[in-house]
Amino acid sequence: MELLTLTWNDIYFKSLELAERVIRDGKVIDVIVGISRGGLVLARIFSDILDIKDLYIISAKYYKSIGERLEKPIIDIRLDIKNKNILLIDDLADTGMTLNIICEELKKNNNVITLTLYKKSISIFEPDYYLEIEDRWIIFPWDICENIREVIKKGGNPKDVSNDINLIERLVKIILLKK
Repeated sequence: MELLTLTWNDIYFKSLELAERVIRDGKVIDVIVGISRGGLVLARIFSDILDIKDLYIISAKYYKSIGERLEKPIIDIRLDIKNKNILLIDDLADTGMTLNIICEELKKNNNVITLTLYKKSISIFEPDYYLEIEDRWIIFPWDICENIREVIKKGGNPKDVSNDINLIERLVKIILLKK
């Protein structure tokens, strides 16, 4: 499986690029909703960049491990938001099922704009804003330990996850301490 490993700088500059597009398009945003776990950090970054203080998180789980999905996403929407302009954020539109379900639910009482960093070519969902189509497995900086654990469990080399040898050595040490 081919991997794309992103750094924190990659994330921030990509977030700035998308934020500029949203601002240039004149979108009015009252509330940011992040889809946890992938959109959790991004939602906070966009809250900061766009100066939107109302930030909410929706819990969703779709992956068991690298490349292994559950049959359908497990989603917990406990938000009571009405008549707002929502920016719904996730890191990636993979199959698009999670985004589709959450977006439809939020659209019942709100205007929803969707944003992801990436979209996979198989996605059934088309975010309003995304940077590019990317079909490699993406290693985000917020899930690097999770990916290292999975690579170790499958007998792979943790150095395949990142080129930063010092980081990998420290993370592997911490992961092994927990065992």
